[in-house]
Amino acid sequence: MERPARLGALSRREQRGAATGSYTLSELVYYPVKSMAGTSVPRAVLGRRGIMFDRHWMVISGRRGQVMTQRGKPALALLRPKVTMEKELTITAPEGSQVTIGPGAAQTRRVAQVWGSSVEVCDEGDAVATWLSEYLRKECRLVRIADDVVRRVDERFGRTGEVGLADGFPLLVMGQASLADLNRRLQARQDAPVSMDRFRPNIVVDGTEALAEDTWATMRIGEVVCDLVKPCARCEIPNTDQRTAQRSPAVLSLLEEYRTRPGFKTPVLGWNAIHREVGTLAVGTAVEVVRYRDEAM
Repeated sequence: MERPARLGALSRREQRGAATGSYTLSELVYYPVKSMAGTSVPRAVLGRRGIMFDRHWMVISGRRGQVMTQRGKPALALLRPKVTMEKELTITAPEGSQVTIGPGAAQTRRVAQVWGSSVEVCDEGDAVATWLSEYLRKECRLVRIADDVVRRVDERFGRTGEVGLADGFPLLVMGQASLADLNRRLQARQDAPVSMDRFRPNIVVDGTEALAEDTWATMRIGEVVCDLVKPCARCEIPNTDQRTAQRSPAVLSLLEEYRTRPGFKTPVLGWNAIHREVGTLAVGTAVEVVRYRDEAM
């Protein structure tokens, strides 16, 4: 099985530029079940598919097993998953009811769809499917990516790598200052500020200027090197309050005024990233910009 490049492997050009910008990793978040609430942690193990257990499960519907997300079911935002190191998953609904799936419960394999990507998954059984279907008022099932499946990132973006059930990349990076800039613009229009969870990043960086991540090509967090390969195109989820599941058009309509880019159907904010090696990430670690883009967005 092909692995990312050696830990911290930098070209001579990157080594020369490694001290050109230093910031701080201020938040780490992973999302055990795709489109459900995230979990903020002080430390995280970065495996071959990204942060351990990030988008390890997802909800699917229909005969073809199409992924179900907040785009069509905002109520997913209110479900809170918790996973143990033994791979036991508990999902809690807003009113307090819960369902728990033990490790190794999934037996039946099938193919599911993450947008245009077919993925081999394991079905977690009828009990959790019934519980989710009642909550979401739509027949659905819970699946997890099979442990032995290798799902590649899109090689058009310059690096090999693997991803779990995220849309296409193992990591999403966003600067705290970029959110602050968005909120200043919202408030200038008499709209309420929003929280970072609407953008669902894995890595939040502090100490930068607004939108500084647009200029980064490669960054290093401790000994882990990541390449920022593609701006994140935004759907309806940033319009969704993650605490109420209520939706308003304010965020996306504002982003359309200053964050549209050629080749993207929707505005962009934050960057999809691919890590070069497994390792450990910790809040408070310095983030070094190793290499900048030849042209900023």
